[in-house]
Amino acid sequence: GRNRVANYQPDIVPNSRLIDDSVWWTRIKDAIRKQRLELWFQPVVNIGSRKVEFYESLVRFRDEEGQIVAPGHFLPAVERSGGITMLDRYVIELALDTLLKHPDATLSVNVSEKSVNDPAFVDYIVQAFAKNNLSPERIIFEIPENVVINLQQVWQMLDLMKTDGFRFALDDFGAGFCSISYLKHLPVEML
Repeated sequence: GRNRVANYQPDIVPNSRLIDDSVWWTRIKDAIRKQRLELWFQPVVNIGSRKVEFYESLVRFRDEEGQIVAPGHFLPAVERSGGITMLDRYVIELALDTLLKHPDATLSVNVSEKSVNDPAFVDYIVQAFAKNNLSPERIIFEIPENVVINLQQVWQMLDLMKTDGFRFALDDFGAGFCSISYLKHLPVEML
């Protein structure tokens, strides 16, 4: 188009990835509208007491045929398409609904780098918990390691939320460049 020509080279696939990303993002938006995203829960057990401490929330997509699609198939595409904050908010809504239905449950939820860096997202979380009269201690936000390493403003935001009672974990520790000595400065309570 537009008086341009592109030579096909099999090792260059950005256009096909853009198309795939667009298709996945469209499918996920549709799944949000039709409530075909689900949270699955994995118990996190205290080794000493053998009691469940909390449940890790894992998002799954039930496709048009009713088959479960693991997040590795759609999350990267949603992130690249710019829709990850919308997906994060929807996952938080599912978690809130679960917490309301199960008053003794504590959940952990993964939050993307883009959401952690968005002050409006933080306001949304604080307001949602207040509106539903839920204790902030009942949720643990799993923050990607690369977010807290680089951004002092994120630390300040996490510290503010911690004073409100929200809890944080560092997700995928060791996958990036964080050292053990660095941990004592982070506002997280678990890895």
